[in-house]
Amino acid sequence: VLDGLGAASATASDFVNTAADNCGNGTLAYALSQSAFSCSDVGSPIPLNLTTTDPSGNAFVNSINFNVVDTAVPSLTVVADFVASLNASGLIAYAPSDFVSSVSDNCNNVTTTANYSSFTCSDVGSSFSVQITATDNSSNAVSDVVVVTVQDNVAPTLVKTDVLVTLNSSGFIVLPADNATASHADNCPDFTLTVSPSLYSCSDLGSNAATVAITDIGGSS
Repeated sequence: VLDGLGAASATASDFVNTAADNCGNGTLAYALSQSAFSCSDVGSPIPLNLTTTDPSGNAFVNSINFNVVDTAVPSLTVVADFVASLNASGLIAYAPSDFVSSVSDNCNNVTTTANYSSFTCSDVGSSFSVQITATDNSSNAVSDVVVVTVQDNVAPTLVKTDVLVTLNSSGFIVLPADNATASHADNCPDFTLTVSPSLYSCSDLGSNAATVAITDIGGSS
């Protein structure tokens, strides 16, 4: 098993169960073909040779398949909870690394993922628990959460226009707010357009002042 630095070692005696020689086993020598292991050894079994030699130089070789494993989970520190503000297109996108303050692993090979990558107008006013997961090549994983609150701070635009309305046969007219604007727009489509006053009657003949306003889902107007 690799340690926190991605290293492991073994000695020949680790692999000796029993040994015997016709002249006694007290002076037998053992040698291992490989004793140091690293992250590059994780995965396929490593063929090792354990050589046992007696004082007369007679040797016997045992072949061993040795597995190196990495059980150390990565270290992950995420950023603090934050507010995400939509851009002029009503969208904001993040890479998993945007939620990570630091990440490390004993084998220095970590993939980070997030369960959210973008937010849109439909998310305004809501908070999301973004789970960040760091996984190494041995599938050891650690997760943490960043809370992201979505806001829309882009103000809508409006160009007013004077308008002539004609009373109907009942002597009144309701002015649609759209008619009082030359143009209006916002980065999010769910805005409210109002005009006040909107109802006119015979007592309003002539010029009248009206206020037209647009308010978006973020409260900007």
